[in-house]
Amino acid sequence: MAYLNRCEFIGNLGANPESVNKGDMPVVKLSVAVTFQGKPTIWTKWKLFDKQAIFALKYLKSGDSVYISGRYECDKTERGENELPLLWPKFVADSVQKIGSSKKNSNAEIEFVKPTSTHQKSPIQETIPMAAYNEDFNSLPDENY
Repeated sequence: MAYLNRCEFIGNLGANPESVNKGDMPVVKLSVAVTFQGKPTIWTKWKLFDKQAIFALKYLKSGDSVYISGRYECDKTERGENELPLLWPKFVADSVQKIGSSKKNSNAEIEFVKPTSTHQKSPIQETIPMAAYNEDFNSLPDENY
């Protein structure tokens, strides 16, 4: 049986990217606010590795609009004997694109850009494919994640 674990969001960064490097590989945490019509804002927590992390630190700021995609993971925290464990959702990004800047970061209005096809991206979109994935992801500190 085939499985698919893919999540794609367009939202705004809630804060500047936070560097949480572990060893030689750059690691960055992002918080992305996603709003649906008539629904409350949902905050999603993301981790980026390697070139994606470098891109985020260099080009992304609080309030920027981004398209971000990756996979869903869940951490489990055990509680007492008769209590259900707590599950903490998280996402691991494999692609991040800056699609607009906040007004405090730029004088330009936020402009959403739709690719002309699935294989061709607009020249103002910046995408850096993830070069490597750290299999030791679960050993990273996630106390408040």
